[in-house]
Order: sequence, then C-alpha cells, then structure tokens
Amino acid sequence: MHIRKSLIKLIGLFLSKERRDYNKRCEKSEDWINRQKIKPYWWEKGRPGKYRYFMPYIQFRSWLTRKPWIVSIDWALTTYCTLACRDCSHFMTEFTKETHLPPISFEQYKRQLDMLLKHVDGIYNLQIVGGETLMVKDLPQIVDYTAKTGKVKHIIVITNGTMIPKPKLLEVMAKHKGIAEILISDYSSNKDLLPRLKYDELKKTLDDADVSYVEVFDKEWVGVPKYTPDFDRERARRYYSYETRECLFHQTLHLIDGMLAVCPFHGWGLKHGILNHIEPKEYIPLEELTTKKLYKWLAKPYYDLCGYCIVDCVPRPNAIQKEGMTCSH
Repeated sequence: MHIRKSLIKLIGLFLSKERRDYNKRCEKSEDWINRQKIKPYWWEKGRPGKYRYFMPYIQFRSWLTRKPWIVSIDWALTTYCTLACRDCSHFMTEFTKETHLPPISFEQYKRQLDMLLKHVDGIYNLQIVGGETLMVKDLPQIVDYTAKTGKVKHIIVITNGTMIPKPKLLEVMAKHKGIAEILISDYSSNKDLLPRLKYDELKKTLDDADVSYVEVFDKEWVGVPKYTPDFDRERARRYYSYETRECLFHQTLHLIDGMLAVCPFHGWGLKHGILNHIEPKEYIPLEELTTKKLYKWLAKPYYDLCGYCIVDCVPRPNAIQKEGMTCSH
C-alpha cells in the first residue's frame, strides 16, 4: 500500500494541478468501483480490495495519453418508461410532454459517442439507462457499436423487468458477453407492481440466450433531490467534496440529450431550464467538448449546482407509483 501511494505521488510531481485534482476524483471513485458486480480483469483478480491497482493504472495511462478516463457514466437513451415511480432517481415522472426525450436513434447515439470517445482514453463503465431502456428500438445496434469501439470496458443495460428483450438484442448481448450485461432492478417488494413485473420470464429468456445479467434488489429508496433557488456554497462543498460526499448521486456522470451533466438532477434541471443560470456553466454540450474542457470539468472538487440541491435521504418503499400515472411518457 505504501509503495502504491508513493508511486501515485511520484507521478503527481509531473502533472499539472488540474490533472492532480482529476486523479483525486479517480481515487474517490474506488469505493464505487468496489461495490459493482463486474467481473474483474486479470490484474484485479484474487487480490484483497480487488480494484486497488486499477486507479493507478488509469491515472498512469491518462498521463501518457493526455486524455482522461471516465470511471462511470449513465447515458439516458430515453425518458419514456413503462412505470411512473414517484421517487425515480432519474426524474422520469417530472418530465413533461414537451420535455420528454423520445428513444434515441442509432445515428444520434453513434455521433454523440464518437464525439465523447475522441476526448477520453477510455470509459470503464457505461450504464445505459432510461426511462426503460428496452423501449429503445435501436438498442441492439447501440450495444454492438459501443462494444466494438474497444474503449468502453463494461456496458450495463438497466431494465425494470416489465419487458422482455427482443431476439436481436439477446443475440448482441450474448455475442459481447464479458463486456455487456443486463442489470435487472428488482421491485418485487412492491406488491402492487407484481402483475406488471416479468422477472421469471425475463431471467429464463436471458439464461436460454446465454446473456449475462445481475439482479439488484432495493427494498427501500430515498427521495429524489429537490431544487431550491437559495444558493448555499457550503452545502455544495458538503454534498460533493472529496472529504464528505454526502450526496448519493456523486458516483457517476450523466449524459442526456447530448449534454454531459454531473448527475440526473442536473440533467433534469437543464432540460427544464431551471439550472441554466449557473455561471460558469457546469455542463458541456458534446458539440463543444474538448479534452482540455473535460479535464477541467472532471477535476472540479465540487460543483456550484450542488448548492441548489436539497438531498432527501429519508428511506421509503421502492417504486411507489405516482398517483394518476401508469407510465412516464
């Protein structure tokens, strides 16, 4: 452990301040990496704290290539969903008819992914989220193209278990087994949803097609963050700082409608014009992305937008449906 820390410090002597700050962000992502149910690579196997060599590895690569790594990013391909969860962490029920994002086309996705990959050395974990991802018609092409780039190490397609994947998607997921897998969000503790959930059929379909999948069972959720017009810089530091990290949404970046955002709250606020007044702008449209901009953005110790956010960590039952809604589109 001492050798590892000494090596990181030695490398740091040759880096600019923003790259040293970027390295701090990578190190703070290590706890998140350790919680993921992802098959480790050869250099991670059989070691206590199995990802402890991964962070120095990507920091060194970043120094060599002069491009950052993105440890994890959620990519919202649509805001359409088959459910209408009141406490959805991606704010699906808060989108309106005018602001909803229809399922992205393969051409749109390819153009945006190419723009992003041009400025990064790699992405460790790309989570395809919604809405409900299985509503995206071009999902098989999207997964296939992403896996073939060679720059994305893990692709996770998240589904709520209300739909069964089409044969073409099953074929692509099986083809890229080891890189691509499906994550099933298990809401079976909500008895009201049982008639709409197809977990048994879904798991049998995935097993028969030899598709990798994991189940995540959350008996309780927390409330979604709330917007406040009263800015509080100390709250921003407390929510997102390297030392405290009180916010539950700090582990991964968020990409929605061609905008690179800090979290789902940020993406929702931008889509509705609520957070557009923040200066300097704390999101990056992919058309304006450069490697230097991305480094500076990732190196920020905290974001001002966090000062407009009130985190609600009070536990509540999962997947409670919003009154009067059956789906969010």
